Amino acid sequence: MDYTFSTATNLPTSIGGNLNGKYINFNSLPNTIQILISNPKYVVVVRETTTYQTADGGRTSGTVWYNKQILGFLVEDAVRTKKISLKTAIPDTIQDASKFNGVPSNVYNIVLTTSTGKDFIRKSFIDGYGMRVSSKSDPSGMNIYEADVFVDDDFAVDRETLAYDGVFIHQGTSEKSSAGCLIFSRTRNSDGTLIEDVDALHKLNKYLRSIGLIGKGKLQQLAIVNLWAFPFPPSTSKATVAVVNKSNKPVSASVKKST
Repeated sequence: MDYTFSTATNLPTSIGGNLNGKYINFNSLPNTIQILISNPKYVVVVRETTTYQTADGGRTSGTVWYNKQILGFLVEDAVRTKKISLKTAIPDTIQDASKFNGVPSNVYNIVLTTSTGKDFIRKSFIDGYGMRVSSKSDPSGMNIYEADVFVDDDFAVDRETLAYDGVFIHQGTSEKSSAGCLIFSRTRNSDGTLIEDVDALHKLNKYLRSIGLIGKGKLQQLAIVNLWAFPFPPSTSKATVAVVNKSNKPVSASVKKST
């Protein structure tokens, strides 16, 4: 069953600036995901859709949340049960969505780093720091190990125990900008691609530092959920919600809400 998307038009975001694009709003998400998003310990990626049907091997579209507030939009490679090099999103952090109670089974680290070998990714750095993602066994922020994520032992047969390295949160437009990285923006197009927004990365970085969520000694703060793996809310009715824009004029959007 599909969720109905709301439309943000110049919707202010906590990091600064405004959001534009369709997304599944907080009240339409399953209750357990709402509990997770409400927990100030975590930045939460809600993956809304994934498909293999793109010219670049597949696209995952999602939203980034903190403390009940949507911070921006995300695009990644397709979610797969077996890794295809350069075309696979990092695994989610929920072992069994049918038993999920609002506490993630595992989490990733978001680590501030001063190093990257790619000038394109360096553009997302601010004050000399970028945001890199690692699994719990690597607080240095470089590697994601198979033992730390819920995948088969041969998820990445070409990497032995290492599933990914060098995963960043950075700017871009689509899965073409990613090789397992998380691509962030404040503007989403109708096809799930993004408008490249380097300033959004700078603002996200500074915001997460300002609230003390990332920085020296700060680890295990990124949760990722695949929405399609969750039981759909048992009963829905259509309602209209107002997504307030910059000028405080309501923009109507039809959404499905649990009853």
